[in-house]
Amino acid sequence: MTGALEIALAVIGIGGGWYAHVRLYPWKTCPRCDGGQRIKGGARVHRDCGRCGSTGRVRRFGAPKADD
Repeated sequence: MTGALEIALAVIGIGGGWYAHVRLYPWKTCPRCDGGQRIKGGARVHRDCGRCGSTGRVRRFGAPKADD
């Protein structure tokens, strides 16, 4: 095989694996609140996380919009 063909097959394989993983696991832990659903503020003030809506999880990049 040529080097370009091997690279193309590797990219297709990695992309297919990523796509399958995103389809199986479309949610990830919210990076802002770290899954805790609240953001720590100063002087013992905590507030709800606006990024995840206080659920502790957000959709991964490329995940489908509706749960299948």
